[in-house]
Order: sequence, then structure tokens, then C-alpha cells
Amino acid sequence: MVDNVGSIVEGDQPGAIFPVKLTDGYGNPINAKEDVVVEFTYTGTATNGSDYNGVETITILKGQSEASLSISALTDDNGEPIENVKAHIATATGGGFEEIEINQEHDSGNVNIIDEGSSSLFKSNELRVSISEEGLANGNPDSEGAQDSTDDAVATINISNSTNATFAFVTIDGEESGLFKYGEQIVWSKDSDQHLIGVVQVGNEEKQIIDLVLDSQTGNITTTLLESIDHPIANAEDAVTTSVMIQATDGTVTEERMLDITIEDDAPLSYKEGQIVTVVDHLGTDTQEVVSGSLRNFMGGDAEGGDIDHILYNGQTYIVQNGSINITTDHGGVLNVDFSTSERNFTYTMSSDDVARHDGNVDKFEVLYDDGDGDTVTGEFVMKIGDGTVSPLPNPTTDGDDVITWDENNTDIDGRDGYDIIKVEQGTSIDFSNLENVKNIEEIDISNVQDDHLSITLDNIMGITDNDNILKITGDDVDSVTLESSANWQQVSQADGYRQFTCVKDGQTVTLEVQDIVTVDFQ
Repeated sequence: MVDNVGSIVEGDQPGAIFPVKLTDGYGNPINAKEDVVVEFTYTGTATNGSDYNGVETITILKGQSEASLSISALTDDNGEPIENVKAHIATATGGGFEEIEINQEHDSGNVNIIDEGSSSLFKSNELRVSISEEGLANGNPDSEGAQDSTDDAVATINISNSTNATFAFVTIDGEESGLFKYGEQIVWSKDSDQHLIGVVQVGNEEKQIIDLVLDSQTGNITTTLLESIDHPIANAEDAVTTSVMIQATDGTVTEERMLDITIEDDAPLSYKEGQIVTVVDHLGTDTQEVVSGSLRNFMGGDAEGGDIDHILYNGQTYIVQNGSINITTDHGGVLNVDFSTSERNFTYTMSSDDVARHDGNVDKFEVLYDDGDGDTVTGEFVMKIGDGTVSPLPNPTTDGDDVITWDENNTDIDGRDGYDIIKVEQGTSIDFSNLENVKNIEEIDISNVQDDHLSITLDNIMGITDNDNILKITGDDVDSVTLESSANWQQVSQADGYRQFTCVKDGQTVTLEVQDIVTVDFQ
């Protein structure tokens, strides 16, 4: 529910309009598969039926992603102070989804109802102020994000329309603000009637997030954002609003107004294109080569505000422990990221296996950055082993599991027993129709972060593989495989990230498994 209304006056039409939206877990709109019925409850000083009309339910129609809740203020002849009504989402049912979860951070909308005949001690019936995380020391101004109303973390406004009025905060100590930091609710700590501090409890520490100072005589309000807050929409420049109640009195008349405070996000994180870092592998040496650098260099616009949240390698998440992230790769290489300095320096130590084999191992690390207020970005960091000039070891002639580096000048390959893989370490095109001496191979691996193309026929696969006639192809999204259409290949399944194609010849079933991200063409 979008809480975007400050005040309405008795008799105003259409009144207060609150959008109610369906989104996925990332804040993206989704359409209802069936009608969604949303039920509301109401609280506040105003009375439903005499001061306003509040409906019990609204419906988000099938195929739509939102509907609006309308609250109209009723006109009466009674002189009244400002009254308040708050609408709460109670339940949401239907939609054809397995489950609908109400976003507890955005489950209500608040509006003040102002008597149309009242004279005001305030300058306006709607008091608003905007501040931005772009003004924080580690904020990211609008060089890359959407344009907005301010770049400042501090703003001062005047709300007084009377030389005789005095002003005070009515918001009570400990009241929830509806804002969040680290997923925890920010509450108002009332130092005095003229000073509110938004605080959040983090472990045993109380952190101050936002500060409000009110001059009781002049009506000046200074709002200062001290730290960034959580924003509901990741990777977008959004804004959230909180409200505090202010009272004015001149000794005869007492009025209250709600001050709406909008906190704008800074520009979303950006990420420089991932790059390949090569660990130089010197033939004839026994040393484990080491390469170093800074992961901070991969950051774009929000480098100073963001930080590494975790690194993903082969489906496993690695987080900061004891001041560093340490990852041992499948073939023994070690990546260390040091968090003791802001540069997030890394070292990569080649494994003894790399030193011996010179087989062009490639490690891909997905680095997720988080700017601390809801925006995240993931970039790919690739480590390639080898110097590009050393010939691979001779093709294996012993039984067992082998990884055989592809060399177009040495195509006599016999994997013999075990699970044997041909590893292509540089972008190339291979036509197996011209290769007769490749046999006893279970897998061809072309996942080298470069453009590769394989042309392979049914007869090729029967010649390359063992008696089981099963071949697997692993690659990247830039790779492709061409099969002959005359063989009548059939896709029979898709599981574990691979598509399975089969074909029958001379009573034998031939199976080809191709990774989902690799393009398959038939000619």
C-alpha cells in the first residue's frame, strides 16, 4: 500500500486515494491470475460513517496488478479539530497464487481530515519536507539514477502562519515510524516536545538514523538524515515517507497537522563490466603463482557507499568471516578477499594442480554488492589459469577420469576408461565430421567465457563416446552446437540445467545432453 496522502478537507472529492499493489519479492509488479480481494480495518480519531467513508474491501481484478482505496471526508456543521484516520490491510485472498504475503512495512495509509471552516495556525494543511541519501557522506548523487527533488540530507521548513502560536511534537515516545534499517523498525525517541530522534536497535547498540528539531516560537523544523535506511525496491531509486504529528496553539485555538517526511534513495549501484584476470603459469617452475588486485575497482557509481555482501561460487555462498572471504576452488586454487581495508583487496593463489597441468582452468565468481539501503548488484569476476603459450600435457593414455585440453594440432584422443572430458580453453569452432580419432569421451566442456561453436553429427557422437552412446556438452550463453536435422533428434527432457536429446540408429539409442544456456541449431 502506497502511503502518499497527507491531508484532505471535508467534502473534497475524490478524497484520499491510496494505491494497493501486487509485487513479487523484488518489488516488481505482477498481475493477478484471479481476482484478489483486499480487506481493510480503520483506526484513528475520526469516525467511519460520520467523518469519512471507509470501504471494507477492494478488488484487484484478474490480469491487473493494482487497485485503489478511496477514503472520502464527509461534510458536517460541527467545528472540529483536525482528525486522523489510518487504513490497514487486514487480509488479501485469491489471485491464483500459492500464497499472498502482506508487506508489513507498507500495510497502511494515513490521512488527516481538516474541517473546511477552520482557520489555521499553520501555513498549509499539507506539511511536507524531502531529504535524500545523496547528501550523506557515502551517498551517490544523481549522475546515474533518476532525477529527484533534492540532493541534501538536511532540510529546514517553516510551518507557522501566526505570530502568537507555539508548536510542539505530539508524536509519542517509542512510536513506530514505518521506516526500517537493517530490517528493524525505526522508532521515535522523544527527547522533548521540540526534538524527535528516529532510532533503531542493532544488537546492544542504539543507532540514530534521523533527527527532527522544532523551534516552538518560529515554527522552523530542521530535518537531518544521519544514515541511510532500507528501501523496498531493490536496484531502483525509490522514496519512502514517514509522518509525525505537530500541534499548534495560540491560547485559544489548538490545531494539529501531520508533517510528511520523504526520504529519497540515492542512485542505484552500478557495476563495471566484469573482466578476466589471468594467473600467469610458467612452465618448468614449481612455484604457485599469485595474482592480486582490488575488487573495489569493479564498482561503479556507488563504490564508496556499497560493499561486498557475499560471493557465489559453484552455487555456494561465501560470506565475510573473521575479516575475509576465503574460497577454495574445485581444482585447488584459493581466492582470498581482505576486508581489513576499504579497497577489498584480493589475492588468488594457483593450485599445485594448475602448475603441473597448464590446462587453462577457469573460475567464475559472482560478486554481490549491497549499498546498505536495499540496492544490490551482481557482477562476474573470472580467473583464468595459463599463459596462453604453453602446450598442454600429452593426451592421457591411462585409464581413469581425465581432463584433456583441446589442441587442434593433436586430435588423436583416446579417453579410455573413466569419465573423460575434452576441455576447450579458447574460443574456437570445431567440426567433428573431420575428426576420426577422438574416442571414449563422456563430455566436451567449452565454458571458457568465449564464443565457441561445435558441429557434430549422430555418427560423430557414436564414434566419440563409449558403448553407452551418451555425450554431454557444457558451455556458456555465447556458445552454440549444430546438429543435422535429418537425424530426427527429439528433446525428451530438461533437468539439472541440461536439455536431453535422443535419436535411434541401427537399434541403438544415442543421447546428447546440452547445457540450457548453450544454443542448439538444426541444419
